[in-house]
Amino acid sequence: MKTKSLLICFFPLVLVSCMKVKNKGAMEPPPEAKAQKISNTQELPYEILGGENPDSYSYKFFLGLPRAQLFVNRTSGESSAIENIQTDTNGDWLEEKIPAGPETNYQFGYFQNNEFKAFKTISISRPKDLVISGTMKWSQIKDNFVSDSLNRLRLEKFHRLYFKEGSVLVTEGQNLNLSVKEFYSKNSELQTWPEGQKAAAGQIGRNGGQIFISAEKAYGKITIKLRGENGGDGIAGKGDPTLNGAPGMAGLPHKFTSQTDRSSCLGEICITHHTCLNAATSGGQGGPGRKGFKGGTGFRGGNSGFIQFKISSASDLVWNPDVIPGLGGEGGSGGPGGEGGPGGPSGEWQLQSYYNPNVKLAGPCPKPLDSLKGPPGEFGDKGDLGTPGVKEISCIAEGATTHVCL
Repeated sequence: MKTKSLLICFFPLVLVSCMKVKNKGAMEPPPEAKAQKISNTQELPYEILGGENPDSYSYKFFLGLPRAQLFVNRTSGESSAIENIQTDTNGDWLEEKIPAGPETNYQFGYFQNNEFKAFKTISISRPKDLVISGTMKWSQIKDNFVSDSLNRLRLEKFHRLYFKEGSVLVTEGQNLNLSVKEFYSKNSELQTWPEGQKAAAGQIGRNGGQIFISAEKAYGKITIKLRGENGGDGIAGKGDPTLNGAPGMAGLPHKFTSQTDRSSCLGEICITHHTCLNAATSGGQGGPGRKGFKGGTGFRGGNSGFIQFKISSASDLVWNPDVIPGLGGEGGSGGPGGEGGPGGPSGEWQLQSYYNPNVKLAGPCPKPLDSLKGPPGEFGDKGDLGTPGVKEISCIAEGATTHVCL
C-alpha cells in the first residue's frame, strides 16, 4: 500500500523552511543519534575556517553522525531559519551561510510529531579580521590594542590578522603582542621602521621593539624588516670668542719740524709752518682667528628589534626576515673659526688745535692707510660617526619540531 506524503512548510519569523514528512507519523531521529545518546549538555566541537578574502569564514561542526540527514535552526538577531542538512562520511557538516549578525545560535536536531527536537545547541560569535591594506602605521590601528602585564600592547578581539596583497604594517618601534587564531599574508611586509627613518639631531635612534606573534595557523608569504632607527646627527660645534685673533700692533707716529713766522704775529698769535719728516705708519694687521671646535659625535643607532613567531602547527607560511640595526648618526659639523683680530691703530698723524685742545687738525704728513683685520679661523673638523645599534636575535617556531633563529 502506498503512503501519501504531505508538504509541510514552517514559517519561523522571517525565513521559510519546507520539508516532506510522511502522513503516518513524524520523522524519527537518526538511528546514529539514538545509538550515541547525544546530550545537549555536551559541548559541540567545531572549527572556524578562514576564507581567502578578508572577513570570509565557514564553520565545520563535528557532529559525529556520518551521512546523517539532520536539520539546523540558525538564529541571528531576530532572524531564524531551519534548513535540511546532511553530514559527510566523517560525520561533519560545513556551514558556509554564516549570517551577518555578530552572533549566531545553531540548533541541530530532527522533527518528531511535527515538532523540532534539538539535540545539540551552540552559539558562535562571528569572527573578525584586522585587515592591513596599503601602508599602515601602528598609530592608525592603536585603538585595537591594550597594555598587558608585560608592558606590551596586546591585540584583542580579532580572530585573524589579515595582510592584503602588497600591504605594509609599520610597528613604529612598539612592543606588540599579536595573538590570533590565524595569520594570513599575501606577499606583504611587516617592518619596525621605514627605510631611512632617522632620529632628530642630538637624539639616540629608537629600537625596533619587540614583536611577539602567536597563531594556531599561518598562511602566505611575508617579508619582515626589523630595523632600528638611525641615530641623529651630532651637535654642531659652537663659535667661541676665545678663538678670535689678537689685535694688530699700533703704527708709528709722524715726525715733522715746526717754524714760527714772527712777522705774522699778532700779539701771541703767530703763523707756524710744519714740515713732514716721516709720515705716520698704519697699524699692524690683526692676528688670525683660531680653528673652530670639532663637531659632536653622531648619536647611536637603535637596536634592530626582534620577533618571536610561534605557530601551533606546521604551516605554509613563507617568511623572509631581514635584521637591520640602526646606523650611527653623522658627526656634527665643525664649529666656525674665530674672527680675525682687529688691525692695530694707526700712528698719530694729526695736530692739536691751538684754539681748542679737543679738536685735532690734519698734520703736515699724509694720513696713513687703515690697518687690516686678521683672517678668520677655519671651521673645525666634522664630528665622528655614531655607533650602530645591535642586531638582535629573532626566532620562528612551527609545531613541536621546527625552530629557526637568526
